[in-house]
Amino acid sequence: MHGALIDIMKIFSRILPLLFLPFLFVSAVAAQEIHKETTVTLAHDEVVNHDYFAAGETVTVSGTVNGDAYVAGGNIVVDGIINGDLLTAGGSIQIRGNVKNDIRVAGGQVTIAAPVGGSVTIGAGNVQITDTARIGGSVVAGVGNLEIFAPVTRGMMLGSGNVRIDNTVGGDITAGVGQLVFANNARVAGNVTYWSEEDATLEGNATVAGQLIRHQPPTQKPRVPAKGVAKAFAGIGFAFSVVELIGTLLLGFVLIAFAPLSFQRKVEIIAEKPWTALLVGFVAAVVTPVAILVLFITVIGIKIALILIALAGIVCLVAKIAGALFLGTKVLSALKQKVNPYAALTLGLILFALLFLVPFIGWIAVAVLYFIGLGGILLEKKQLYSTLRSRKLI
Repeated sequence: MHGALIDIMKIFSRILPLLFLPFLFVSAVAAQEIHKETTVTLAHDEVVNHDYFAAGETVTVSGTVNGDAYVAGGNIVVDGIINGDLLTAGGSIQIRGNVKNDIRVAGGQVTIAAPVGGSVTIGAGNVQITDTARIGGSVVAGVGNLEIFAPVTRGMMLGSGNVRIDNTVGGDITAGVGQLVFANNARVAGNVTYWSEEDATLEGNATVAGQLIRHQPPTQKPRVPAKGVAKAFAGIGFAFSVVELIGTLLLGFVLIAFAPLSFQRKVEIIAEKPWTALLVGFVAAVVTPVAILVLFITVIGIKIALILIALAGIVCLVAKIAGALFLGTKVLSALKQKVNPYAALTLGLILFALLFLVPFIGWIAVAVLYFIGLGGILLEKKQLYSTLRSRKLI
């Protein structure tokens, strides 16, 4: 049982880092043009000869991008041509245009309906890869439900509730699933190794050229329900952490798109005055709760205290984004990579999550990064205020 659990964890430990790997080491040229409207459209006849960045409630990319495309939003449609990588995150994502290289996507509902020259890495609720698509590399997916009707040139690594495959797969399949179905047109050239409580279903003429190996996942023992409850809460906690990471990442993408210079100044201020930022952030973190408590004591100050609590929550979230952006920027610079704010933020947030897993020392490091981010925000606002005063604008 423990061996099976370890094997399943290995699958997910491979899937989750791969989901974010392209964000970490992207060395894209800084965007010359950042779209930030509520509705963003790259028209069919438009050509972008550099990396393309877009964030909005609705984003449609119908033109040609001769570089990588970074797209975040609520509803995303990509039906143009991407002559590089596509990195996208959103609620509903439809990819109906050719992508020359890799796709990395995180979303709620994802549809891929066009050829992909490289590999596909997906974290989503429901995914459908239609028969109009063709995957030139491999597929790595951590999803709720997955349907693949397109040929996959290489292998697949999957973690999913339900998987249905109805085309050729050129390599091995490794999967942790609830239900695995190979439909009539499925042809697997390699081995299929999977963890499930149910045997895989091979419909009609479906074939697996290699071995079909099923491992029994660990089962809960009725006589020790507490362990089952603990596992359930652990699973919920893990899922919440992933959702929180993706949510913060999306918010950070949008904030950077709307105010790139503001976040650039924050990072520069922190880099120039790290100890000052740390001290200012620490003092603000200590003083604010005390001020809120004092306001709560007085009847008149209760409304102000409630407003301060709401503002403090927002500022803490922005402080995390600022601290993660600073951390990611430092690491990418140390690796001699061209610093892209989106890549730096993603790297920083993942390092935040990893540090939090380390007891005591990791927690202290996370707290320091929060304080530095908070200090960076306050120092940047102070600098802005001084500039406006000097120009007699306020």
